[in-house]
Amino acid sequence: MRMVSYLPLSHIAGLQSDLVGTMLAGSTIFFARPDALQGTLTASIQWAKPTLFFTVPRVWEKFEDALKAAGKAAPAIAQKLSGWAKGHGYKKVMDGTKGIEPGFMYGVANAIVLTKIKKALGFEECRLFFYGAAPLKQSSVEYFASIDMPLMNMYGLSETTGSATVNSPNDFSLDHCGEMLAGTHIKITEQDAEGKGEIRIAGRHIMMGYLKNEKATLEVIDEDGYFRTGD
Repeated sequence: MRMVSYLPLSHIAGLQSDLVGTMLAGSTIFFARPDALQGTLTASIQWAKPTLFFTVPRVWEKFEDALKAAGKAAPAIAQKLSGWAKGHGYKKVMDGTKGIEPGFMYGVANAIVLTKIKKALGFEECRLFFYGAAPLKQSSVEYFASIDMPLMNMYGLSETTGSATVNSPNDFSLDHCGEMLAGTHIKITEQDAEGKGEIRIAGRHIMMGYLKNEKATLEVIDEDGYFRTGD
């Protein structure tokens, strides 16, 4: 497995993905240039050809914007061909959630169009795509599904030592954030006056508390030891 590291390693997302995840999976890690988020990240990805890639929603949105801009500049016939291929790419991803194997036309669409789109980003060998640390627009998740890049959600916070739930290739969905990781316990509180409940998480991965701030710690850990996510 190959990965590209560019997120700050002082941030829980980069720490969990690039260091802990790499050690657990025995991955090869490539470190991007310091100016990765200023425009050189794609070059690093094209060089390293990762097989797993995790990033925050804003970076996926930048990739999406760049691809859409390139698509608009293409000739009309190329745009029509791309739209046809993306339809088959989306169907392949959605069929996959039901255990249905891709059809012949997907293979044609992939060979003619989709593989070239992924190659332009450096993802021609990538099989696992993840996002986390913030919400990602449903339209963006659907867009990447159309180019056969199913983005799998990882949900968690710094206080939960990163991800508490994660999508997997066998449980990919456009509308939920996967299953609980081992040792994680989640409950949803009763609905309030606005009809909303709160996600609360417990487990050994929950922080011990905020440093030298007992008041804030007591406010976010309930009587049963669950962390109040605020979500």
